[in-house]
Amino acid sequence: MDINEIFSSGFDSETLTVSINAAPFAPGLLASRKLYREVPMSTTTAVIELIDEILRLVQSSPRGAPADIHTSATRRIVEFAAARLLTQQTIHADSWQDRRGFGSGALASIEGERDRFLAEMRRRLEASIEYHRTRALAGVVLDADGSVMLDLLAEFGVSQNTQSMALATPTTNVRNQIMAAKRKAEIELGSMRPKSWLAVCSASFFDALTAHPSVVEAVAGWDAASVLRADVRADFGFANVQFVEVRNAANVTWIEADTAYLVPEGVPDLFLTHYAPADYMETANTMAQPLYAKAEIGSMGRSIRLESQTNPVSFCTKPRAVVKLTA
Repeated sequence: MDINEIFSSGFDSETLTVSINAAPFAPGLLASRKLYREVPMSTTTAVIELIDEILRLVQSSPRGAPADIHTSATRRIVEFAAARLLTQQTIHADSWQDRRGFGSGALASIEGERDRFLAEMRRRLEASIEYHRTRALAGVVLDADGSVMLDLLAEFGVSQNTQSMALATPTTNVRNQIMAAKRKAEIELGSMRPKSWLAVCSASFFDALTAHPSVVEAVAGWDAASVLRADVRADFGFANVQFVEVRNAANVTWIEADTAYLVPEGVPDLFLTHYAPADYMETANTMAQPLYAKAEIGSMGRSIRLESQTNPVSFCTKPRAVVKLTA
């Protein structure tokens, strides 16, 4: 089989893109809960129109006196540029020659090597998207090296909503602190009502919360699945909030120590991930795919360079609706 036959049998751009989008999906917490609505676009910039409407009562006035003056809601445009996340790997002929295919007695095929690399690339890209989404809850999206990619708070011109939980004080009523944080988020949401509440927590915050005397007392009468006897880091319900510990991974901090973020779920278009097209000739100005893959023949046909990319931008349209909880 010559190199052209190899490309026609599964290394063209369309086949590779279909393959990587169909690869097994290993969702993170936010992806599995479908917190972010995914929106394909044909440009590289997400343009969001906002209306800042504040409900005010009408002041009464005597007949014949000047009327209350109505002030219209403020409309404004916010733009967010999509980031290009591109990763590459080269398949050398000698890297699969004489090798046994994983889990089989047969010799490895180049298609098998292709699928293995595509799966690895997809996992890295999905982890990157999940990290961006998690950091968007904090109001500042960070890149892999810790640099700021997108400062949502600055773009919206707001400060982060915070609530001290005072978990170091034994007499704190933790339920009341959670209610106070919910009310802060509800003020920002206005007439929109969350269907549920999620709190993504660092390990230290989760431990401080579940060990607090008022929490221990509240769950003391629960069954054997209670926090007093079982590991509930994946799902601890308290005050109608699901607290979930988020582990640090990939050598980056996902949630700061002694911190959690209270997130309203089920609010339409509160959390969005927009995807831009890849930077290929054939994808310019087309509706974006979540993931792309492409291949290129190396020198003298001894190798194939394989690459995959995604071009996402994730953000919260009301950053102050997410409340930062501090231990």
